[in-house]
Amino acid sequence: MAKKIFAAEAAVWALCAFLSGCSSGSSGVFGDPSKLSNAESRGLNALYNEDYKYFCMGIDKFYCRLDDKGNLNVNCRDASCLHDSLECDAYAGYGGYFVWHEKLYREYETFVEKDGVLIPYGHIVDTSDGTEVFSNPVPDGMDPEKKIDDSTTIADIVILNKDYLKVDGQLHTYLLDKDFQVKYWYDDECSNSWGMIDGKHYYYVNDILQLIRVDLETGSVQTIDTGCRIVSCDNDDENIYYSDGFGDLYRCSLADGSCTKIAENAYFFSVCDPYIYCRQDDAKQIIDKTGRRIADYTDCVHMDPNSLVQIGDKMYAPFWDEIKAGVAEMDLDGKNYKEYNMQ
Repeated sequence: MAKKIFAAEAAVWALCAFLSGCSSGSSGVFGDPSKLSNAESRGLNALYNEDYKYFCMGIDKFYCRLDDKGNLNVNCRDASCLHDSLECDAYAGYGGYFVWHEKLYREYETFVEKDGVLIPYGHIVDTSDGTEVFSNPVPDGMDPEKKIDDSTTIADIVILNKDYLKVDGQLHTYLLDKDFQVKYWYDDECSNSWGMIDGKHYYYVNDILQLIRVDLETGSVQTIDTGCRIVSCDNDDENIYYSDGFGDLYRCSLADGSCTKIAENAYFFSVCDPYIYCRQDDAKQIIDKTGRRIADYTDCVHMDPNSLVQIGDKMYAPFWDEIKAGVAEMDLDGKNYKEYNMQ
C-alpha cells in the first residue's frame, strides 16, 4: 500500500484538509477497538463501528469518518491540524490502521538518510501502549543478491483469518501468527498482494503468475496447474477466482479443484458477498458467482471494482481529485448510488 507522494497533489490535499477542518467528540482515534472491525481483509483501507465508517483517502493518505447522517469529516480532533504527519492520528501516509484480536494497530514508516538516500523502515505498533510488535526485517535466508535490493518497508497488510496476518515487504512476504511471530516467509510473490488460507493450506500467486499452494504444517510447496498465467485473483470461502491474459474469469473449487470459466473480458474484479464486480471494456458489471449478469453499474461513477469496500448490505468507494473528495455508496446490486462529499 506504499504510495509515492507527488508534491502538487499533496499540496492540494493539505489545503483540502485544512479547509475541511476536524470534528471533535470521538472517543480515541477510532473509539473502543473492541467494537471496531476491519471492513475488508485489508484493514488499512477501511474500518467501522456502530457509529462511523472510516475510510483512508487521498495521495497523502488520511482517514475520514462517515456518520449515519451522511456527514463526512476528517477523523481528527484538532481543528488546526493539516493531517500531513504522524503526529496526526488521522494521518496514514505510507501506512494505516487495522484491528487484530480486538486491538488497534498502526503501521507506518520512518526514513533514515544513508549516503544521500532515504531508507524506509516499517513499523507495526500497538496503539494502546505504543509497543512495536513487528519491524519487518529482511529474511535471513534470502538470496544475498536479492537481499541487497530489499528493505524493511511495509507495502501491504492482509488479514487472512483469525490466526494469520500477511505482511508484504518490498521483495519478501511474511505470514505472522496472532502474536506477530513469523510462521512462514517467501520472496517470489507477484505484485498482486492477494493471498488466502484454506485449512492448513496457504495460496498465493508467484512472480511468474502461477498459483502456489503451501502446506503450512510441512512447508511443502506445490504449483497448481491452471493452464494460464494469472492476471488477477480473489476468493470467497469456497472458491478461488482468477482471470488470465485474455480476460477470461474462472472459478476454481477449493473442495475438488474443478475450474469453470464464468465470464469473459474481466481482467480486474472484486469478489464480495454475494456478487462479483468487474470491469469489461468501458462498462462495469455485477455478476453472480456462476457468471450470470445482475446489473450494469457503469453510471456509478466512482465505484471502481478495484476500490470497492463492502460494509453490511452496502458497497463503498473513496474518491478524490483536485475539485472534491468523498465516499461513494451503492446497494449490492448497483442501485441507489449516492456520493458523500467532504465537509
